[in-house]
Amino acid sequence: MKKCRTLIIDGYNAIHRIPRFRRTLEQNLEASRDALIQYCLAWKSQRGDFTDFYVVFDGNSSVGSSNGRPPLGIHTIYTRTGESADNRIFDVIGEPDKDHSYVVVSDDGEVKQRAEALQFETMSVKEFGGKLKQQRHLQNRENDSNKDLSPRQQKQINDELKHLWGLDE
Repeated sequence: MKKCRTLIIDGYNAIHRIPRFRRTLEQNLEASRDALIQYCLAWKSQRGDFTDFYVVFDGNSSVGSSNGRPPLGIHTIYTRTGESADNRIFDVIGEPDKDHSYVVVSDDGEVKQRAEALQFETMSVKEFGGKLKQQRHLQNRENDSNKDLSPRQQKQINDELKHLWGLDE
């Protein structure tokens, strides 16, 4: 049986530390949250090594995305009043399970230390923000011999992805 892997992201920590989301944040908080969710969706579909993503934001559950429900496998959680995202991250995990592994994405020292004490993997925000680009680069190299798309189609897809990931400056 294949082990399920879940990525748990300290939402605002990621938004404030990944340049493409930080730029969006300057325009609109909701847009930066949505951009992070779209990035997670792209990450999930391209990499395929995680079954679920939980993005935890400080706030309250009445705050939400204008885009409605997040995509399948991407869960957004807003903390209750007085509750920190740091604590909620570990509430999401609950009891460790031998058939499940967790990776916690945060640059917050306490969050990383607590995750490591529970023997969960950790990933820096920078690493999370750069993983997709690295994976895309490797996939592009592997797919160089497969030229089923016309140059026009390739450009259209690239332009759409750049827009989704906030790279279309």
